[in-house]
Formats: sequence, structure tokens, C-alpha cells
Amino acid sequence: MVEAIDQGVVDLGLTNHYYVAEVSENLGREINVGISFFNNQDPGNLLNVSALGILQTSEKQEASLKLLSYLLSKPTQERFVTETYEYSLLDGVVAPVGLPPLDQLGIPNVRLGQLTDVAKTQELLITSGLL
Repeated sequence: MVEAIDQGVVDLGLTNHYYVAEVSENLGREINVGISFFNNQDPGNLLNVSALGILQTSEKQEASLKLLSYLLSKPTQERFVTETYEYSLLDGVVAPVGLPPLDQLGIPNVRLGQLTDVAKTQELLITSGLL
């Protein structure tokens, strides 16, 4: 989709912001694709968070904790931001270059468990002309 926008095949698409940087990097050039966000509290500004955990039944508790600590360290989170263009939830880690800080995105208060009806989502996208 990002490449199709860059090539002028389509005018817009809904995607995660980091795909724009990824496609640009893979093509080895700046691409003709902008990133926009929805209005404050709009569900289009939904934040997907990756989660980590250690099972109580794990036989490798110590190693798991070391991995978890490494992944959540400030240097590792900064690498995620600079290399994958994803936001970090750690205080003091700045947003990816060219993007607003996380606290300025107007992220809606939506419980992901409420977003289970794919058919309604598709219907909304079709009705709005996005599919």
C-alpha cells in the first residue's frame, strides 16, 4: 500500500506509520508518502502495544527476566525507535524522527477486547469508501 501511494496508484491508505519509513529505507530513497494522524481521541489513532511477560511455570525465570530487562532498557528502546521507527513507552525516549511525541497523538481510550467484530470494521471501511 505504501509503495502504491508512492507510485500514485492510490491516493491514501490506512497503515502503521513505521511502514512508511521501512518502505523508504528498502527502496533506498525518500518516498512521496506523508504521515497524518486523525483528530484527538479518534479510533484511527489507536495505539497497539506489544506486551512481554514471564510465565510462572517457566523453568528459565532468571534468563527470562534478563531478556525482559534488556528489552525494556532505555538503550534498547532507543534502538527500537531509531531502527524500526516505533514509539517507546519509556519516559525520556523521544519519538521517531519527524513524528509528534506520543502524548500529542490524541490516543483514544479504547479497550482492544472491544474491537473483535471484523465484519463491522470492514463494513465501516467500505461505507466510508476506504475499501
